[in-house]
Amino acid sequence: MDSGRDFPDSSAFTRRRPALASMALSHDTWPDAELIAQIAQHNGRALDLLYTRYCKLVYSLALGIAHTPAMAEDVVQD
Repeated sequence: MDSGRDFPDSSAFTRRRPALASMALSHDTWPDAELIAQIAQHNGRALDLLYTRYCKLVYSLALGIAHTPAMAEDVVQD
């Protein structure tokens, strides 16, 4: 799924969003919309970053609904 390019230095990324390309490499500051745009371009690193950002929140929500850790884990993975 990864395009073979590291996310912060992706040429597609820098061509589309030159201002964002100059941001600090602290990945937790990248806007969700840009990560989603990169995911649409099959950038696996962007998917990893978005997953890391929201997996705990999604798990907490799923656990509150499903009431079993195994089912909540399945929801997060799906």
